[in-house]
Amino acid sequence: MGGKNLDSWPAFELDEIDEAGYFRGFFRPETGLKIENPEAFKAVLFAAYNFVDGMEELLIKLHAEGAQMWVHSNYTRWLGEIRSRLSLDRFFNGYAMSYELGARKPDREAYTAALTLFQEAPEHCIFIDDREANVLAAIEVGMKGIIFKDVRQTARGTHPPWF
Repeated sequence: MGGKNLDSWPAFELDEIDEAGYFRGFFRPETGLKIENPEAFKAVLFAAYNFVDGMEELLIKLHAEGAQMWVHSNYTRWLGEIRSRLSLDRFFNGYAMSYELGARKPDREAYTAALTLFQEAPEHCIFIDDREANVLAAIEVGMKGIIFKDVRQTARGTHPPWF
């Protein structure tokens, strides 16, 4: 990834640049490289989105048990494609996305904005993420936190007495 512009994706996540700007800035300028076919790039990217083994079953179970679940993600306006591909709306009450919040995890503002959006107190929330820094930041604002390692470990942490 020596030629990739590492600032392009976070700027896209925050809606500081649009999709065309993301593709223009995907590679560092000195490489002379560019994405020739953005639609093909997106098709390959979206095709790779699948549930982690066992996750869909866990979400079905938690939803059936009455868990209120939201997505808090550093992601772009491409979320609609992922929501559709994985039929996420059947599980989640809503979405707090970096491009809407104006902040990315692990920035404190991302968590406080998400809690405001969800109208939820932090002590009533369990935050699950595969990045330790994101979980630690959630704990700092008062949420319970689980570092995602696998579905079984996560399932153990998402049951009573927490809800």
